Amino acid sequence: MEITFEKLLEGKSTVIKESQYFPTKDYVSPFVELMKKFTNDFSIQVQLPSQLTITDSKEDITYNRV
Repeated sequence: MEITFEKLLEGKSTVIKESQYFPTKDYVSPFVELMKKFTNDFSIQVQLPSQLTITDSKEDITYNRV
C-alpha cells in the first residue's frame, strides 16, 4: 500500500511480544533527511499489521514494514 510521508509519520509506537519499538517517525526521519540530499521524490510503500487498535473512533496505526 502506498501512503504519503505525512501519513507515515503518524505511525504509533508499539510493543511486539517483549520488544518495544519507537514511533515510525523516529526510524524514518533520519533516513529521509539524509536522502533529501539526493531527491525529494519519495514513494512510500507500507504493509499494515494484521491487528489495529481504535482510540476515540480513530485507528491507531503502526507501520512495521516500510
